[in-house]
Amino acid sequence: MKWFIGCIGVCVAMLITFGLLALYSATYSKLEPRRSGQQTMMTSQTTGMAVAAADAEASWRVTPRNIQGMESLKKQAFFALLGVVLCILIATFFDYHFLNRPEVPIILLVLSAILLTAVFFPAVGGVRVKGASRWIQFGISFQPSELAKLSIIIFLSWYGSKYFSYITHFWRGLIVPMVVIMPLVLLIFREPDAGSTMFLLAIASCMLLIMGARWFYLAVPAGAMFVSLCVWLYYDPVRRARLFSWLDLEKTKYETGLQVYASLIGFGSGGIFGKGLGTGEQKMGFIPEDHTDFILPVIGEEMGLVATLLIVVLFGVFAYCGFRIATQTRDRFGSYLAIGITLMISLQAIINIGVVTNCLPNKGMPLPFISRGGSNIVILMLAVGLLLAVARDNMRKEAVEESFEEEIPDIPYPVQPAKPVRRKKNVFAKNEYQDGEF
Repeated sequence: MKWFIGCIGVCVAMLITFGLLALYSATYSKLEPRRSGQQTMMTSQTTGMAVAAADAEASWRVTPRNIQGMESLKKQAFFALLGVVLCILIATFFDYHFLNRPEVPIILLVLSAILLTAVFFPAVGGVRVKGASRWIQFGISFQPSELAKLSIIIFLSWYGSKYFSYITHFWRGLIVPMVVIMPLVLLIFREPDAGSTMFLLAIASCMLLIMGARWFYLAVPAGAMFVSLCVWLYYDPVRRARLFSWLDLEKTKYETGLQVYASLIGFGSGGIFGKGLGTGEQKMGFIPEDHTDFILPVIGEEMGLVATLLIVVLFGVFAYCGFRIATQTRDRFGSYLAIGITLMISLQAIINIGVVTNCLPNKGMPLPFISRGGSNIVILMLAVGLLLAVARDNMRKEAVEESFEEEIPDIPYPVQPAKPVRRKKNVFAKNEYQDGEF
């Protein structure tokens, strides 16, 4: 178990480091020269002296993009540090069994519903960006859907451990938990954020299947949702254009598919070892979301295939360690919680990598620990802290069990068998019992 904890810590630290480097590079541009003051070109016998005098008076102007790059780095580093501190505190001191109380999942679901409703009202901090209401801003921006993901995982873990015997039933094992989480899913869909909606439904379905829900019970609502999704995509011009662009990228590479096409060019031009940190070209306006959803192509162009494959391996190791912690945890709630957290992070990484490589339709899904986003990385680090808390509790229980095991001492010489004890016979017992006298 210590090995799994150490591997998760190393993977998360390396992913955060990649994210900070790529974020600064994606929001950074070279300094531009600017002639300062009155450049007096004094008469000189040689042209070289005149040019040298002009260059000596030249100064450098910091572009707004460079300032934004430093501010983005500082802000992301602050939230990453905050998340790391919270992760260490939770992993060291927090007892995750506190979340197994019935009132805790209910409070988290209600709080998430309130915050998801508040994003639609500017009077209470709701902010609408690019046609979507997904953030609450009070000095800093917060995305309530990130909290909703973790709240749903905690609720399903509690429900699965509390009503384990009913998971195989249709109503109490499938319909009841789905009805409870559906208000949050619909609020996220209303923002609109169809990708996060499908992401939450996928996590909930996978968790219920792992808990023991029958797949043919799940097939009925899943089929209905798939038909509804197809109808919605048909009548939504933006999502429909993205879907058709994914099916025929070459035809739409200068229109809807420009961002994905630029992403593939970035991966290809980076080669094996990359062009060098800060020297990428696709981030210069070709990839609009180069600091969030499409930050991996920036890494691929500047650090090459080696760095890209290393990131994929890090996510793979994280998923392996997370699932091993879940399988070795004897507490049912802790096992389900570890499964849900591992699924949330791993599936999000798979979707992002699939989108930037054109294996999946374009969907705004950030890359965990790497893409810019304060609320995203803080919630992710909280989830990692809970995962490590489950592993720490399991490790403590194993240590207690080992301390109670009796060690068999080595016997250097044969032990003589003990002589049987010869007891005296009561000669009066027979007569007393026959006569009935005691």
